[in-house]
Amino acid sequence: MPYIWLKLDNAAKLYPGIVSKRLTCVFRFSAYIKEGEVDAKRLKAAVEHALNRTPYYSMIIRRGLFWNYLEMPQKPQVSVCEEKPNCICAPMGRKDGEHLVRILYYKKKIALEASHILTDGAGALELFKDILGEYFNLPAPEHAEKLRKDYLFDKYAQVCRPTAPDAPMSKAWRTKLHAGRKLRATSFILDSSTVAKKAKSIGSTVGAYINALYVKSLIKMAISEGKSPSDNGIIRICMPINLRRIFKIQTPRNFYLSLYPTFRIDDSFGIDYLALSTNAQINSMLRRDTLNAQMSRNLEGEFNRTVRNIPRLAKSLALKIIYRTSAMKPISGIYSNMGKTALQSFLEDKISHMEFLPTPNPLTRTNIGAICLGKTLCITALSYTENPVLENIFRERLISENLEFKVYGNF
Repeated sequence: MPYIWLKLDNAAKLYPGIVSKRLTCVFRFSAYIKEGEVDAKRLKAAVEHALNRTPYYSMIIRRGLFWNYLEMPQKPQVSVCEEKPNCICAPMGRKDGEHLVRILYYKKKIALEASHILTDGAGALELFKDILGEYFNLPAPEHAEKLRKDYLFDKYAQVCRPTAPDAPMSKAWRTKLHAGRKLRATSFILDSSTVAKKAKSIGSTVGAYINALYVKSLIKMAISEGKSPSDNGIIRICMPINLRRIFKIQTPRNFYLSLYPTFRIDDSFGIDYLALSTNAQINSMLRRDTLNAQMSRNLEGEFNRTVRNIPRLAKSLALKIIYRTSAMKPISGIYSNMGKTALQSFLEDKISHMEFLPTPNPLTRTNIGAICLGKTLCITALSYTENPVLENIFRERLISENLEFKVYGNF
C-alpha cells in the first residue's frame, strides 16, 4: 500500500489538544442482536472485510512539529475485544500511533467507539452498518469509499471569506451538581411512531421535540438551583448538525457544524413552545449564508501565519485553555440526534434496537444522544454527575407526556 497521510480536518484539530481520561472525545454506537450472543470470531472477520473496503477508519494519529496528522498503516485493522465492565468511551488518540476506532462486544451487544479526531457520528455510522451487514452475511453495500484528500470546510466555505464575528455569547446556566468519577449511561426505549405522532400534533419534528424535553428538564434543574427569569439566565444547547445532507456529499471524515439554540429559564414555557422554538432557531441557522459565515470563521485561525508557525505543543496547551475557559463556558448541555437509521430489511429483523452515546463531557455534566431504528427510538443520557438528577427529571417529563418507555443503564 502506498504511503498515505492526511491533515486533520477543521473539526478534528481541537481534539488531540484537549483529549484526556475524562474528556475522551469518543462516542459510541451499539446494536443489540435478537438471537444468541455475539460470535467473536465472526465479528473479527466482519470488521476485517469492512475495513478492507473502507481503510480510512484504520488510520492512526501522528504528532507533527506544528500539527497532528493522520497516517494510513500498512494493514487496515482496529481493535476487536470484549467490553470491560464500566468502561464507556475510553480515550483514544492521546499517544502517537494510536488507532481511533475500536469494536467491542458483550453478550448480545456489538459496539463501535470512534474518536472525533478521525470522524463524526454520521461517518462512523456508515462503518458500523457495514460491519453489521458483514456479520450477518449480507451483500456488500453498493457505495464504495472515496478517500477524500480535499478539505471540505475549505471547499464549501469558499476559502474563508471575511465575515463579521458572532455577537458575544451571554453566559449560560450550567448545573452545579458535583461531577463523579464514574460515567453513567441511562437509555430510554420508546415507540418511535408514538413519539412521531406526539411531535406532529404540535407541529414539530421528532428531533426538536426530544430537545424540548431535554431543555424543559434543564430549566427545572436551573430553577431548583435558585435561578429565575429575572436573573436573565439562559439555557444554551450545543447541537451538532450533519453537513453531508446539506451539501449532498459523502465522506468518512468529520463534516459537521455545531449550532446553538438558546432558551430563557422560565418554567412557564411548555413543551410545544420549546419544540417550535427549536425548529425556528435551527431553520434560521441552517441558511446557506449563515452556515458559510460560521464555517469561514472556524477556518480563520488556520490561515493565520502566526498560528500556523506555533509549535504543536504550544497549540495544544492554548487549545485546552481556550476550550475550558471560552468554548464550553456558554454551553448548558449537548444534544446529538442521529435521526432515523436505515438498515437493510433483513438486518433490521436481526437487531432489536440501536443506541447512540454522545461524547462524554465533564464540563456540561449530562448530555443526550438519540437514534431511531425501525419502530424503536432510543434516547441515552450520558452523565458524569454523582446522582442521576437530570435522568430522573427527564423520566418525569416522559411520563407527563404520556409516553410509555423502558429504561436501562449501567447504574
